[in-house]
Parts: sequence; structure tokens; C-alpha cells
Amino acid sequence: MKSAALFAPACASSEHPAQRLRSRAQPADGGANGSALLTAALHYAARGWRVFPVIPKRKAPMTEHGCHDATTDPGVILRWWSDHPDANIGIATGARSRLLVMDVDTYKVPKALEALERDFGPLPKTYTVAI
Repeated sequence: MKSAALFAPACASSEHPAQRLRSRAQPADGGANGSALLTAALHYAARGWRVFPVIPKRKAPMTEHGCHDATTDPGVILRWWSDHPDANIGIATGARSRLLVMDVDTYKVPKALEALERDFGPLPKTYTVAI
């Protein structure tokens, strides 16, 4: 089975912050997806997960400091997704969030997950996205 984890944001980007600036264009779905993304971002924040906007169809942060700008503040989140309703959601991972994300590309290395479990023991049951 092919699997991927929730988006794991890269804190560093090769792009200059000015290149990350977003278009204010209306999303192709007329904003319906943006509404769902805002709702999801607020839901994640309510769980204590610090979120930040990500350029649609890319993994590049929309904010100057990327995952370091991540927040659980509903006011900031509402402003970000009101200004950019088509922004994807990045979730800051690591020690502060106590979230660990594994992105195992089994299509590249079919036995990668088996090798990890062989070397480090079985993984706990967790959320998996299969593609």
C-alpha cells in the first residue's frame, strides 16, 4: 500500500519571502474549498495544532517565516484564510507540537516501511493517507 502522512512543513524554503506572496484570485471552486480549509484550520488549532497557510498545490509556506509563524490564534487564522481562501494548511510538527509525521514513499522504496519496522520495532496504529 502506498501511504503518505499529513503535510509536514519544511521550515526552510529556497524561495525569497516576496516570491511567497499570494494571489488574491478567487479559487476555482468559487470559494467553497476555501471555506472548508478555514474550518479545518480552525479545527486543527482547537486541537492545539499550530497551523500556517501554504501556497496551493505546493509545499511552500505563504508566511515570511513558514512554520515558525504557525499559530493556534483563531483571529490570525481567520485573517490568513479570509485573505487567501485557497491556501492549503501546514501544521507545525516537532517538539513544540508533540506531533511526528512520517512520509514514507513506498512507491520509491517498496520495502521502506518494513525496513523501518524491522530496525525500530512495530509502529503504533495511526492515521494513514493511502494514494
